Order: sequence, then structure tokens, then C-alpha cells
Amino acid sequence: MEVLKNSIDIKIEIEKVFCNVCGEEIKKDIYGYYNDYIHIEKEWGYNSDFDGEKHSFDICSQCYKKMVSDFKIPVNGE
Repeated sequence: MEVLKNSIDIKIEIEKVFCNVCGEEIKKDIYGYYNDYIHIEKEWGYNSDFDGEKHSFDICSQCYKKMVSDFKIPVNGE
């Protein structure tokens, strides 16, 4: 989950990022860059269980690794 704030120049910046799976904060490195994570946004269409809903979430690399290890068809990595 990204926590957003307004900065002085009125642009929206990411203040903090939390993994929606484990709840841990995704930290920045010493240079101010976030450790890598996946951000997903989905607007559900008709014929789904979530008609018209918009979902977004963030997953840290450790939770992503656990999640994809359960896939029946492996992730296509290059």
C-alpha cells in the first residue's frame, strides 16, 4: 500500500510503501530509492466478481517470490 503526501511544490510523492501481503514497510536504500516491489492496479470489468471496482496493491519482493512459487505455470522470466 502506498501512502501519499503533497509536497511543497504541489506534486504528489510517495511517502511510504507497505506490502499488502506481509504488512511490512518497503524501505528506501541509502540513496533514497525504494527496494524493488511490484505495484498492481486493476479496474475490473463486467462478468467478474468485482464489476466496476478499482483495486491497487503493492507486494514486496519476498512475498512475490513466495506467491509465484505456488503458480501451476511458472513465471516467464528472462
